[in-house]
Amino acid sequence: MESNDDLTAEERHAVMEFTRCHLQLRNAIGVSKDAARPLKERASAIRADLSKSLQESSVSAWTFVDESTTWCLRHEEMSSTRKLSERHIRDAIDNITRGELVNLDREGAVEILSRRVQTQRIITGDTIRICKTTPGSAQVVDRAPPNVVDLVNELQSIQSRLDEAKTTLKEEKDALGQGIDSNSAAIFTMMTRLQKKSHRVDVKVDGKSATYFIRRKLKRMSSSSSKAKGRGGAGGSGSSLHASDITKAVDAILPESFTAKDFIDMRHVISEELVTTLTGEDDTAEGDEPAEETEPEERLTLDMSTRGTS
Repeated sequence: MESNDDLTAEERHAVMEFTRCHLQLRNAIGVSKDAARPLKERASAIRADLSKSLQESSVSAWTFVDESTTWCLRHEEMSSTRKLSERHIRDAIDNITRGELVNLDREGAVEILSRRVQTQRIITGDTIRICKTTPGSAQVVDRAPPNVVDLVNELQSIQSRLDEAKTTLKEEKDALGQGIDSNSAAIFTMMTRLQKKSHRVDVKVDGKSATYFIRRKLKRMSSSSSKAKGRGGAGGSGSSLHASDITKAVDAILPESFTAKDFIDMRHVISEELVTTLTGEDDTAEGDEPAEETEPEERLTLDMSTRGTS
């Protein structure tokens, strides 16, 4: 590793260690992804085969014994929550008809509107679950055939290997991250002393010469800290909303004398107001106090030169 700048011994060591840790980290992540990819593909294929076999069978679940433990293989419904987007909110409002609201009072209208928006956040599906709990007596249960047991054992083996690899990668990332952090201060000091925003580093990777640059860059602000609070008091983070936040936002938008006819006239307004309130995609309203300004923080990155060595 070489540098044409007049660095102190401490600075040269910091640059060397910072670069080494970054390159090792990138390599570790790449190797881990490459190793995990075929395992994840095989696990996905096994789950699909097990799901299809169970659907085509005459039973609700299969049981099998592993050493002294009785396991159960069954379908399980799953649901997850996604962040609300502008499209989700507009779809929810657009799909409501006047007929659904005509016999409801304002409270009922608030309930159905907020429930439809909330429904847009929920993603449902089913998956294969391996557990120790046996289904209730009303369900048909049978011993798993040998080929199913073989697939389950293979799936569990794959999952164990993926978990071990994940733990190993985390430990490696933590150790290398500490190396990056511990050498950053000396590099910041060096770059300030030399009045530069980047520092060239020539290295050999797998026997080939390569040029990298250590650069000073501003840290990215988190999106949640930069969003203005919505007028309904729900806040600007669609991923952290509660059902009650959505209800409060709808309640704040609808006028006290709301009717089914009003919904047809107000559909576009309701959509606009909910998008603004629930996603925080508006600018700070006139008269609002601006967010307190803070000194921007910098971080160091290691980027490969597109020009090569010189």
